[in-house]
Amino acid sequence: MYLGLEILGEAFLEWLKVKAFTPATRKSYRIYVNKFLKYLESENIESVEAISPAILYQYQTQLYYANSKYGKPLSVLTQHNALVVVKTFFEFLLETDKIQMDPSSALALPKKPQSLPDTMTPEEIECLIERPDCTNAIGFRNRAIMEVLYATGMRNSELCSLEVYDVNLASEEIRIRFGKGGKERIVPIGEMAREYLSEYLTAVRPKLIKTGTGEQTLFVSKSGKKINATDLVMMVRKYAKEAGIEKRITPHTFRHTCATHMLQGGADIRYIQTLLGHESITSTQLYTHVEITDLKEIHKKYHPRERKDHADN
Repeated sequence: MYLGLEILGEAFLEWLKVKAFTPATRKSYRIYVNKFLKYLESENIESVEAISPAILYQYQTQLYYANSKYGKPLSVLTQHNALVVVKTFFEFLLETDKIQMDPSSALALPKKPQSLPDTMTPEEIECLIERPDCTNAIGFRNRAIMEVLYATGMRNSELCSLEVYDVNLASEEIRIRFGKGGKERIVPIGEMAREYLSEYLTAVRPKLIKTGTGEQTLFVSKSGKKINATDLVMMVRKYAKEAGIEKRITPHTFRHTCATHMLQGGADIRYIQTLLGHESITSTQLYTHVEITDLKEIHKKYHPRERKDHADN
């Protein structure tokens, strides 16, 4: 890789850190930007000034025909994500005066496939949340975690980044300081989650924290250190299996389930957008497809003109 482009790649990653992109996002962006820079090297392009819209279109075409390490064509989602990183890279170059014109401005992203997210029924979520053994510290911690995930719809990474002072039990609020894109928001936690958080903070967390460490992370591991996203995934899967839930359940399923149940309960979609921290209402509107599916089933079951056994007039 040409030295100039390699240095810009590292500067880009530092810029992402300043912009408060999460560590997981920065890791993903590193992979994608390095692939893009290697492509430029293969095309004998030594400077960003030499990158034209035509070059970017060629890169997009290569992504379309490329195969993954498993020999299958890259998914539309992978292509989309790779090009989003390219666009963000040029945003960085423009903002830091490395270029005067953005050649990626006309780059059209492939449309991401829209699939309905997996959700749990109220019965499934209740069964899952009640699985942990709350007579021991880790079990109680896990119950508190799932109560918070379901109450707030926050992301796995957002929950892992919470610190003690982000919780306001008096007002039943949690401040999420490291949301997607570095956006901060405050979300309500509700009475049930507040009760478990209160008990966790006063009686359970002190048992897990090692004296004198000064650890401020809200949810900690058995060793008293910050819990990680992988631990949460494994924990949720374990309880889902014990609960006999055959769906693929992850911490993110709590997010989808929270949004869907709020919508079904009559919450305005703009409120759900704020709760989830969606920058665009388009992201939130995905849940309306879940709602309309339910509505169709109810309509088919109860509307007189849908009933197969209705009498002819």
